[in-house]
Amino acid sequence: MRKRGDGCRVAGLLGLVSLVSLMSGSAAAQVAETFGLADHRLPVVEKAESRPLSERLGLDLDAGRDLVGQVMLPPVDVERLLEEDAAQEPWDKVLRWGVGRDIAVEMTDGVWHDLPGLGRLWVVDVVAAEAMAMRIQFSDMNLPEGAQLYAYSVADSTKVAGPYAGTGLFDTGEFWGPTLLGDQVRIELFVPRAADLQVGMHHRYFRVGRIQHMYRDPVQEAFLKGEFGDERGAGSCHNDVSCYPGWADVAKASAGIGWVNSNSLWCSGTMLNTTANDQTPYWLTANHCLSTAGDAQSAEIYWLYQRNGCGGSIPSVASVPQSATCQLMGTGSASDYTLLMIRGELPTGLFWAGWYSGTVSNGQDTACIHHPSGDYKRISFGTKGSNTTNFVRINWYDGPTEPGSSGSGIFRTNTQQLYGQLCCGISACGSETWDDYGYFFRSYPNISSLLAAGSDDN
Repeated sequence: MRKRGDGCRVAGLLGLVSLVSLMSGSAAAQVAETFGLADHRLPVVEKAESRPLSERLGLDLDAGRDLVGQVMLPPVDVERLLEEDAAQEPWDKVLRWGVGRDIAVEMTDGVWHDLPGLGRLWVVDVVAAEAMAMRIQFSDMNLPEGAQLYAYSVADSTKVAGPYAGTGLFDTGEFWGPTLLGDQVRIELFVPRAADLQVGMHHRYFRVGRIQHMYRDPVQEAFLKGEFGDERGAGSCHNDVSCYPGWADVAKASAGIGWVNSNSLWCSGTMLNTTANDQTPYWLTANHCLSTAGDAQSAEIYWLYQRNGCGGSIPSVASVPQSATCQLMGTGSASDYTLLMIRGELPTGLFWAGWYSGTVSNGQDTACIHHPSGDYKRISFGTKGSNTTNFVRINWYDGPTEPGSSGSGIFRTNTQQLYGQLCCGISACGSETWDDYGYFFRSYPNISSLLAAGSDDN
């Protein structure tokens, strides 16, 4: 897991250093800013529930064990992984929720089914015993014309990933499939008759050499902590954002993000408005969370992961709307920012947060909306302390942050405009002290042309 030790030590000088104003009075009058924008897109027509290709073709794969191949990995030592997570540096606000595991899935591991007049269907189950959820990495993919690849959870076949064709999502032959619930993912490959006759049944159309094994379930952990005092899950000191109706709009701009580095990691972030108010789906998070094009391509953004009202029910993270895959638009370690553009489909009813690119006075009342421990959305309140060139310190008085909160935005409470994103800090339940945030004032010049008018996001 990537750490923020050095960056936070630098930012840790914040309490001793004050920033001399870098802008003249005339320049300050021209500070770029936007305010929040409600979603004015037409409602998306809900898609019909997807079904596995085998089911649509009339194949009953549950009729016998020999109808589906299987490649299986043993369980992971969850307690050891949780101990590692608990031992991470207190200032590190990135959450690990899954681990990468090597696996070897060959074409000979699957079972071929003849489809008279159509072609053939290849089926294999990839099992990671006791996983909460899984992601599959497909590589060396080069499917012939008409071939289609699908993947779905055996436990919940209503969410079918695909069809993938040719060389995959990014035309590189390599990509991560979405997070699928349970410990058993079924892969189905359809090859049309013409292509099958050319290459034969043992041709390698793609390779699966790595998976992500999710060992944490934030909702379950929140329940365990509340009911049994379990040490996992977000602490009890946090404020439910749904109990603060004045922040309901900004909460719709804030979301959680899962992505793959070597393991599966989780941070928070915020969708930003442009000065053109054109609803380009720009999304701000931290550089120490995601910083490469590959990180962005593997990203999954989880929207509206919050209670349905103050004291309402907690949704499963798997049940909330998601957007898959992003494009890296800009990133920088100096002020710890990353700007993504979401390429996957956006649900309706979201919000584009406003931002302020000028300096912010000490003592400014501030709020942060985030996903502590990958749990449902919370809000924390504090005041701006001193700052260095690239970072601002927030002194909390009501609610801290936790791992999983990294990348979340801070907002001026009087205007609800973003002016930074979480880098690191020592705050936690029982220690509502301080955290350091990358200063949007310093990040903005690097992305100003993007935020002036959105890119083509079609």
